[in-house]
Order: sequence, then structure tokens, then C-alpha cells
Amino acid sequence: MARVSFALAGRAASASPQIDVENYLLEASLTPDSHEFEASATILFQPLADTDVVVFDLSENVSVQKVLSKEGVELDFGQDELGPGILSVHFPKRLERNKSATIKVELSGGFDRDRFSRIYSRDEGSAYIGMEGSYLLYSSKWFPVNKFLADRATATVQVTVPLGMTAVGPGNQLPVKTQGITETFGWTAKTPILPNSIVVGQYYTRQIKAGGITVDCFAREELLPAITKSAETLARIMEYYQAAFGPASSGNHICLIEVDDRLAVHPGMLGTVFVTRGELSRATPPLRLLARRAAYQWWMDSVGVQKTDDLWLVDGMSYLAAADYIGESEGADAKKEEIDNLAVLALKFEKKSAVREGLSLGYLSEGYESVVAGKGAWVLNMLRQILGDAKFSQLIKEYLEQNAGKGGNTTGFQKLAEKVYGKELGWFIAEWIDSIGVPNLEPEYMILKTAEGFRVSGAVKQDRDLFRMPLEIRPPAAGRRHDQ
Repeated sequence: MARVSFALAGRAASASPQIDVENYLLEASLTPDSHEFEASATILFQPLADTDVVVFDLSENVSVQKVLSKEGVELDFGQDELGPGILSVHFPKRLERNKSATIKVELSGGFDRDRFSRIYSRDEGSAYIGMEGSYLLYSSKWFPVNKFLADRATATVQVTVPLGMTAVGPGNQLPVKTQGITETFGWTAKTPILPNSIVVGQYYTRQIKAGGITVDCFAREELLPAITKSAETLARIMEYYQAAFGPASSGNHICLIEVDDRLAVHPGMLGTVFVTRGELSRATPPLRLLARRAAYQWWMDSVGVQKTDDLWLVDGMSYLAAADYIGESEGADAKKEEIDNLAVLALKFEKKSAVREGLSLGYLSEGYESVVAGKGAWVLNMLRQILGDAKFSQLIKEYLEQNAGKGGNTTGFQKLAEKVYGKELGWFIAEWIDSIGVPNLEPEYMILKTAEGFRVSGAVKQDRDLFRMPLEIRPPAAGRRHDQ
């Protein structure tokens, strides 16, 4: 193993020269009975400044054996020298800015506590390899990752598994290759995405078609009837979103795959929505969860973000879109209840972080869901009340069209909202996205009897002078005492 200490040792990874990954070619082989995998990642990237070192995030459960240049020359590298979970690669000749370069990283590892305890970081919520089923998701950083959750790349993924197991990955599936007692599954994503998530299991398959949507189901044999019902629900959800937002990158063909209950917080990946075994055991399909996960196909997989500060535009819009679908399928009262639930969710951890900084609470943690998804959705719902339904719908469609495949950002979203609204909205972003705190509102009013009936006079006060927001004020209903 080639390791080297050089001038950047001890320097913060965030201060290291930045790169833009353009493409991954990932080839992996899983050995479920020993909880191991081996892989090679060929990475095409552009340095954004002249540099002789590049830096990636990589799980501490993964060991790098070798890093090769495009010419096959072995390069010096270091793991954890710049910090835990950091892979640094050193080049003998300085790389030029904006000139593409290629490296091949050979690595191996696993996510079993007993066998992989070098610097073990337990994360069975996003990575596990075993005979009962395997999953290696992007968020586990099981391959070298640049700019977590922000840098999108095209990808080709090939995964070899024991015969009898089926692998599902992001993008368009390639022909399956059978070699002896193994099979190799592959996918290609020509649209830049957060790549290289895979799920493996002993699946049976079933296909359903509803309207213009085709859903391929992957589940254990005994769960096929349940997943078929969920697939019918998912097809209706996808049709609704297509009408509301336009086409997703995944098109009209999507997979619904049964996963371990530990993946409940993960929505899926390009062209694939997750549904857990526990959810499939319920009497009815998990409508809210399917609606949120399906919305992710638009907001992360079709658009994404340029920086993690902008993740509220993904998670917040996914949760708000799900509330809209609930209203479409179950009525206005159900939608109002769901919007109220989002307000409750938003307040759970609201004081812990501003929305922009919610990733600091831990990706997909309870705090993250509260601040980034819950409060993000509630803020977007307030913006809809300010703009009105028609202008908000226009804003969303234009935002998706302008940022598809490139990644959106809060600044661009604000400018587009101001163009649609016709007024400045910097105050709104500053109050609700960049600040912590929610005002406490107290009404003060009098009800006066007049010749024509009654007149209500008063004001609503808040304990903070900063916040402005849309506010519904309803007078006492006719025929009811005002003190009720």
C-alpha cells in the first residue's frame, strides 16, 4: 500500500483544492457470506485549480489497496491523514485547472463489526453486506465521494453477486451476465446524479402498468401481493407529479424495491423507490412515505443541489409535494391535517439549527428531518400563500426546467421567486431559512356590536420584531358565541 505524507498533511479537507467529478465507472464484487466486497472505481474529474493532490470522502470501513493514473502508473495516496474518512491522492506532476484527469482506485472492505474494525464506524442504516440482503448506498461513502450530496456525475455501475441474487441500481439497466456461480448486473446513468447506490436480495419480480406508468416490483415471494398494491399507489403518485412538475429523469418506468426496515429514512435512487418490509406488512400501502420518496425523483434525482446549504429545496419540496398529493387523493381536510403535521415536525428541533445549516444535525437524522424537511416544507408552504397557488406553481415548474441535471441553489430560487412575484423576497429567506426561531403570536381584540351586526377590532402581536409571514385571521363564525 503506497502512502505518503506531503505538504497538505494536517490541512483541513475543505481547504484542499476543489474538483468536479464528471464520471464514475464502478465495478464491484460482493461476497455476502463473509460480509465483504472488492471494487474498483475509475473516476474522471476536472481540477478547479492547478493542484498536485485531490481529496475524496471515503468510509473508514473501506481500505484502499492501490491508486493508478490513467497510464496505469501507481500513485501515492493517504487514508485518514487529512482527517477521518478522507482519501488523498498525490500526483508527481501538477494537474492543470479544467483539464480532465482520470484515476483508478482499487479498494475493499465491509460493514461487519468483527471483521472490519480498523476504525469502525457502524452505519447499518446505509450499508450492509449479508446473505439475507445487501445494500451499499451513496450516503455510506463506500466509494470515493466528492462534495457529499452536491457533486453529481454520470456513471456506469457493474455489480457481481452470487447466482440467485438480484441487484438493483440507478439508471438504465444493462444486460445481465452469468458466469458460473455468479451474475453481474449493470446500469448506466447518462444524466448527472448522486451515483453508485445498489441494493441486493433474493427477489421475485412482478410488473404492473397503470396509466402511463410502468412499475417493476422487487420483493420476497410472500410480499409480492403487498408490493403490487403499493406499486399501484406509486403509479398514481407518479402520474400526479408528472402533471404538476413535468417529466422526471427516470421517465415513465420506475422500480419499487423491498428493503430492510433500517432503510426507512432513505427515499431510493434514480428510477427506484424504496418500501420497507415493515411497511409492506401493513393493511394498506404507506401513502405518505411513497409520496415523499417518489417526489425525491424530481427534487434530488432530476435537479439536486449545488451546495448542502440548499438541501431544503429537495427535502422540503418532497414533503410539501407529498402533502399536495394527499390532498389530491384524500381531500382538502387530509391535506390541511398533513400541513399541520409538517408544522409540528418543523418545531421539534427548530432551535437546534437554521434551515441552511441543517446538515450539521446529521444527514437524515431526526433533527435533519425536522429542520431541513419539516421546516423547509412549511416555509415553502408560506411562500405559496404569499405568491398564490398559480404563481407558486409557475415558480416550481420554471425552477425545475432551469436547473434539471445541474443542481439548484437558494439564491437562484429566490431570484426566480422574485421575478414571478414581482417583489423582493430577501427578507423572507433571511427570516425563515437563515435564522433560528419562530415567533409566538398573541391576538388582542375587541368585538363591538353595531347596527349592522358586529365589528372586530384588534391586533396580533409577536415576541420578535424580525419575522414577517402570511397569517390567516378568522372572525367568530356566525351563530356562535365569540367566547367559544
